[in-house]
Amino acid sequence: MSDITKRVEELMKLPQSLCNGCGKCCYAIFRGGMLYEEVLALATRLPVNEEEAKMTEGAKDFLTVFEPYETTEVMKKYNEEFVTKTLEHFGKKENEVTYFKCRYLDSQNHCTIHEDRPNFCRMYPIPSPRTYFNPGCGYKEQAEKNWAEIQSIIDRLNDLENKGRLSDEGAGNGNH
Repeated sequence: MSDITKRVEELMKLPQSLCNGCGKCCYAIFRGGMLYEEVLALATRLPVNEEEAKMTEGAKDFLTVFEPYETTEVMKKYNEEFVTKTLEHFGKKENEVTYFKCRYLDSQNHCTIHEDRPNFCRMYPIPSPRTYFNPGCGYKEQAEKNWAEIQSIIDRLNDLENKGRLSDEGAGNGNH
């Protein structure tokens, strides 16, 4: 594995110590602009290839952890800013989206399955301009720094590729 690949992997993982433990991110889940019915259909369909099988399993896993809010209005009472930003970002209307919340939070917003939580919970948040951070989130500042470094690496690799200095061999072993 190249040094570049190792560095990007390091940057994608944010230290759990940055988490404030407020649980807000677990109460505001957005499945890529899909309606509950679409996620459910994805989870229950018979996949015809390996890619579809992964999507089906992902949807099943998602629905075992997250449950839909009854309406967008209920979600707005919890986090109106999240609703506004996600609708704007995806160009959707309120009736075109379902919001979800974790079914495993206790009354103090602590995860009751923390030790056994699924990988998508363990990986959250992912440094990306598409990731929404609630106000006061302990991850936000570090995620933005990490994403800036990742983007810089991508830009440098694109520059090298455009100059013809990056070969498949060079990308694989870190040599340029």
